[in-house]
Amino acid sequence: SPDRDPRRGLRNSVSFIHAVGRLRNGVTAGQADAELDSIARTLQGQFPEQNARKRGINLIGVIDGVAGSFRTALMTILAAVGVVWLVACANLGNLMLTRASGRRKEIAVQLALGSSRWAVARRCLVEALVIGAIGGGVGVLVAYWSMPLLVSLAPASLPRLNGLELNLTVLFFSMAVSLVTAALFGAGPALANARV
Repeated sequence: SPDRDPRRGLRNSVSFIHAVGRLRNGVTAGQADAELDSIARTLQGQFPEQNARKRGINLIGVIDGVAGSFRTALMTILAAVGVVWLVACANLGNLMLTRASGRRKEIAVQLALGSSRWAVARRCLVEALVIGAIGGGVGVLVAYWSMPLLVSLAPASLPRLNGLELNLTVLFFSMAVSLVTAALFGAGPALANARV
């Protein structure tokens, strides 16, 4: 905060300022970096004494600026979560296909008694969505209960750790992913059952 710096009255005395900016449409990061370097060199020429120890302007992206050295670790954790999610999806799909094959006689009787293929497929899809909603709700509860433990285990230098929370955006995203996953993996058994 330059306004609170006791040296703010001395021109060019502050040697560091972190600023966040947005690139104009059509301007690349390389062009902005080159322009900022040009401005830094001009200031160094105009005020050589004050700029003697300054390293110039360093332009980095917002994600790199926020995540810093933890970016690789955070991306690795994200990839691990994705792999766990895919394994859970594969298990869910396998269980639903196994359950569908075990119910073939029941569904054949329903179709023989006049039930439409759409009604059979719809019921299987609704069952998959209910299972997905329950799974998503359990996942959100586990995340809510385990978050204090995970925060206590995280390094103190991890950026934005104090702002970590489960909010409505996280809740809606989790439920949407759960329902879409259930719908995708429930569509196969639903279609297979409708063809009995």
